[in-house]
Amino acid sequence: MDYLNGGSMADKIKQSENGMPLEQVRKLFRQLVSALYYCHEVSGIIHRDVKPENIMLNKANEIVLCDFGVSNLFKSENDLIKGSTGTIKFFAPEIVSPEKTKIMRGKKVDIWAAGITLYNMMTKQFPFEAKTIPQMQHILLHEPPKLELVNEHPDLKNLLERIF
Repeated sequence: MDYLNGGSMADKIKQSENGMPLEQVRKLFRQLVSALYYCHEVSGIIHRDVKPENIMLNKANEIVLCDFGVSNLFKSENDLIKGSTGTIKFFAPEIVSPEKTKIMRGKKVDIWAAGITLYNMMTKQFPFEAKTIPQMQHILLHEPPKLELVNEHPDLKNLLERIF
């Protein structure tokens, strides 16, 4: 196992004043998308807990996706998953829906969480926030993301709107 002395993405975000610089975010987000592509398309893995705390950086400032403790394996194109695991701030709406037999597309759940991570990297905030779990469930199901903080970056805002 490699020693990852660059800390976590969460550490980098905390160290930033109002979010990380755009060029650094672009570089790291491309790497995250590449890691998820490898998980989904090559290895048949749904991570299920994509968040800055589970993204480590090596000495070359490259990301390493870690903590596969709640991940799922899938075969062929069947990426269907059940249940809610992970961190609610990074949950997709289908995870918190009131349906008893929630069946979700795992790849989409990971991409949603990557979008939340991207927004967090850029702004040091979250597009969906609440003080309680029931409030967060309501917001995820009924309110649009708050993307005002990325208005000065139209391409980024467009990407986030498409993800969410």
